[in-house]
Amino acid sequence: MSRNVLQKVVRLCAVCLVLVLALSMAVSADMTLELTYTYNSYSQAVPVPDLFQPIRFVGGEDVGCETFSKPGEMHMTADGYLYVCDTNNNRIVVLDANKDLKLVSVMEEFYDTELQEATYLFEPAGVFVDDDGAIYISDTLNNRIIRCDAQGNIDRTYYTPEIHQFNDEVPFEPTRLLVDQQDNVYALCRGIYHGMVLFNADGEYETFYGAESVYASAEVRMAQWWKSIMSEEAEEGTAQYVPTEMKCIDIDDDGYIYSIAQSHSTLGTKNEMDSIRKLNAKGMDILVNKMPKLSAAAFKGAAVRLNMTDLTVDDDGYITIVETTTGKLLHFDKEMNLLGMSGSIGYDLGQFQVPSAVEQYGDRIYVMDQSTNKITVMELSEFGESVHKAVSAYHEGYYDQTVEPWNEVISLSANYEFAYTCLGNAYLNKGDYKQALTCFELGRDSTGYNEAYKQLRQIAIREVLIYVIVAILVLVVALAIIRKIVKAIKIKKSKVRR
Repeated sequence: MSRNVLQKVVRLCAVCLVLVLALSMAVSADMTLELTYTYNSYSQAVPVPDLFQPIRFVGGEDVGCETFSKPGEMHMTADGYLYVCDTNNNRIVVLDANKDLKLVSVMEEFYDTELQEATYLFEPAGVFVDDDGAIYISDTLNNRIIRCDAQGNIDRTYYTPEIHQFNDEVPFEPTRLLVDQQDNVYALCRGIYHGMVLFNADGEYETFYGAESVYASAEVRMAQWWKSIMSEEAEEGTAQYVPTEMKCIDIDDDGYIYSIAQSHSTLGTKNEMDSIRKLNAKGMDILVNKMPKLSAAAFKGAAVRLNMTDLTVDDDGYITIVETTTGKLLHFDKEMNLLGMSGSIGYDLGQFQVPSAVEQYGDRIYVMDQSTNKITVMELSEFGESVHKAVSAYHEGYYDQTVEPWNEVISLSANYEFAYTCLGNAYLNKGDYKQALTCFELGRDSTGYNEAYKQLRQIAIREVLIYVIVAILVLVVALAIIRKIVKAIKIKKSKVRR
């Protein structure tokens, strides 16, 4: 074979190899989008078994009422009643999660007990039910929030607050809302960037709550400097930097309010992940910089592309978020460890087009799709049950009880790094430092590894130290005896000389 022919063959093989690698990477990427996955310490997406498995679709026509039309928020009560805000149909549909979402009622006509007249909703966007059974509805295009009972009797109406933020250009259009244990009402409003509008227990406007802070980038700082030296006329034509608008809110059993806001953008491009916050009574975020290593380093890079639209928090603090760009369900524990991401864009069971709301009851997740007008019912899988069992025991401090379920998790997914880290901490707590060292190494947890190694080193030092002390004592005694012998010999010699 001539040299030229050989070179052509080598080049052809190289081209074929590149094409095969590119095709395999594309297939791998497509598979990753379809699979449930989490991230490892190298910021790589790692496939894991499904945390939730889809059961069925449920639409309005399936439960015996008209098809949902652009449904908005949902709310799940503690006793399993799912309230669906059927926005374009101007109604609230109540379903029973204890009976496979059997239809309970359809709320379309309401009665205002103060005005003594019937009234109707106009594109409601939010619904919430408090512990006493009072139903709060964001009657968005009627510019009000109403409170009523299960029969639709309205006993209180929240109207436009008399503040300058609401005017002819920015009407009071409440969307998502919630109520805390003191009967304070928190409402998101279209076009409002100052946080949630807070009404007190008497129905009066109180203040704005939980506003996002403006990211002080170099661009923002430079613009502020220019404004400081501009005339008032020139300043009016410059860009205004305001906090981002919140997209969804939820509240847990302890009264902490969770929110998600759109990330800041530069020239239409997102430059950071959407803001996930947990607010205390003062409106301060207590999740700041709390996201663990795996979630922070790996997830934040991927999350820049995600558009998170709703979240729910269950009784054990597990956070589930839906996002519309890739149709994903994001599942976190209460310490913001990313337990898994699942779902994709599509029409098959377990896929979504435009997921707009998510709620949880027991081991089941309910996801509303605003495009298909269907609720997808999903339940915790065997793998998800093992993860929850282990994580719950771990956060409650029962480390010994986490060993068995974490080993179950590892048997189902050997590349689940978070399991190795938690196992390492369990063994560290038990004093089994060698096993902890192995687990931390598999979990690539350098902090835990260093701690386990430190404990092993201290044990080794203590063990060696005993022998060193004994040797030193023997040496001291021996030296003392030798000194006495030498002294005795000297005394004896001195007597002989005399």
